Amino acid sequence: RFNLGAWEYNDGQGHLALQHFLISAKLGHTASLDTIKRLLSEGIATEADYTGALQGYEAAIREMSSPSREDARVMGIEKLVRFAARRRRPGY
Repeated sequence: RFNLGAWEYNDGQGHLALQHFLISAKLGHTASLDTIKRLLSEGIATEADYTGALQGYEAAIREMSSPSREDARVMGIEKLVRFAARRRRPGY
C-alpha cells in the first residue's frame, strides 16, 4: 500500500495517495504514518486523518506485540551475537 501511495502521490493524486497511506499506517507501517504527517503539513491530510492513522497504527503495534514474540526477537538477537562471536575466533 505504501508503494501504491507513493506512486499516486508522484502522479499528482495526493488524495488517492492519502487513502493508501492511511490503510498501511493502520496496519502498523511506520513510513506511512510519517508520510501522512508530511501530507498534513502540505494540506492534503487533515488532523482527523492523522489522528485516525495514529490510533490505528498504535492499535496495530499493540496487536502485533506479545511476550512470546518479544522472547523470539531476543532469542534471534542472541543467536546473531553468538554467530558473530564464533566467526571472529581464529580457526573458524
